[in-house]
Amino acid sequence: MYEDNLVVGKSLKLLFIGEILAAVSAVLGDSGLAGLASLASLILNLIALSMAAPTHPYFRTAFQVNIALIVLGVAQVILTLTGMVALAILAVVAEAVLGVLNVYLICTAAGQFLTVNGYAALAAKGVVVWKLYLICSVAMVVFMILLLVPFVQIIAVFLVIGTAVAMLVGAILYMVFLYNAYHALLYGQ
Repeated sequence: MYEDNLVVGKSLKLLFIGEILAAVSAVLGDSGLAGLASLASLILNLIALSMAAPTHPYFRTAFQVNIALIVLGVAQVILTLTGMVALAILAVVAEAVLGVLNVYLICTAAGQFLTVNGYAALAAKGVVVWKLYLICSVAMVVFMILLLVPFVQIIAVFLVIGTAVAMLVGAILYMVFLYNAYHALLYGQ
């Protein structure tokens, strides 16, 4: 069990670093450096989840979800470039669903390790994170659809902006959860 804690702790640390790189990539926009940061984030996430996969089936499933997210991301770019916007939008919605599933799987698996090791309060924060991700993702999809409705677009723009801010808060909370979880499992703090 102790070895599993170390493996999961190291994996959560890599996921945390991957999330920081993803945030840096988002801030940098469409530059070459942003692309490198995004690629490094993807690679770190895959390495982390493949390391943790033997310790819990949710980590294994999260690894598979990450592969699907990469495939969907590539498909979405190709569909957009070829003018198949309707299919590209469906790919974006599928990415949102899989993104929520990914956060749920990671937070739940990490939460089970934390609970077993006496960190139930920290595990509960993981539940808050994935529920916030779920609510924000559902709201964002609904508000994006409202953007297509005439006369409601102005209100929908503000709702999308508000939801984007909530999603940013959720991403920060996810990073804080990963940071605290890996510290608890590796260092007992």
